[in-house]
Amino acid sequence: MSEVVRAEVVADSPRCELGESPAWDERLGVLSWLDITGRRLHQRDAAGAIRTTVLSEPVTSIGLTDGEHLVGTRADGFASIDPRDGTVTPLGGTLGLPPGDRMNDGGCDPAGRYWAGSMNTTGGTGTASLWRLERSGRVVRILDGLTESNGLAWPSDDPDTLYHVDTPRQRVERLGVDASGAVRARTTVAELEGAPDGLTLDADGNLWVALWGTGRVRQLAPDGTPLREVRLPATSCSNTAFFRDTAGWRLAITTAREDVPPDRLDADDRHGALFVADVPATGVPAHRFHG
Repeated sequence: MSEVVRAEVVADSPRCELGESPAWDERLGVLSWLDITGRRLHQRDAAGAIRTTVLSEPVTSIGLTDGEHLVGTRADGFASIDPRDGTVTPLGGTLGLPPGDRMNDGGCDPAGRYWAGSMNTTGGTGTASLWRLERSGRVVRILDGLTESNGLAWPSDDPDTLYHVDTPRQRVERLGVDASGAVRARTTVAELEGAPDGLTLDADGNLWVALWGTGRVRQLAPDGTPLREVRLPATSCSNTAFFRDTAGWRLAITTAREDVPPDRLDADDRHGALFVADVPATGVPAHRFHG
């Protein structure tokens, strides 16, 4: 791994307490992302203008749908999000997560279903799970025994083969899931230093993994070989997504003020901003929820 790319702050980017879940809608030319703690949805249009909507309750992840609404997760389940007025409507019922757990990252698969995992927020281990919202609205529990379910991405048109991160395990895994929702295969793709968080794929199948606490995003080949690194001054980088503007395909990186020492926050106001990096890669349109 020889090449290092520097990321730059997006002009007028809001500073998020916990920036997360960037999602690019190629039909509208809009990049959306969340401030989970700040209970806000930010959206940047093709001209660079940013609109912020206050949400009716905290949302932890978002994905695209066939309509105007977004799909995503609230603290204890799945949700539909209206980006026009911020209304969050539960989908699939309450999951009944263990005390101290909440829903976390999510993503749409090629079959139009929305997957999302939970995380423990109080220092516990093994209480979290990975879930899937079917197109019918039914919820299926896929995998138990997790602690902080994070990045999700699909390397092919097979909706039941996916990359997944359980952050404390410090690895990216490939899961194979059968028709019933049971995990039939689980292999390690890469072991990473730091805390691997959200991730995305480029058109060549390479992964771009945000490493929380390091100020770095690592590009990995499909077999886990490290290829290049993106560096940014905000240490709490949380997630990645490709989007397109007048400069072509670019990599968006969400960051947070969370877990940054007060002296660093005082010294550099870029923590929590949205960053972009011009990397030699092409993105792919995001999958949509067809529920």
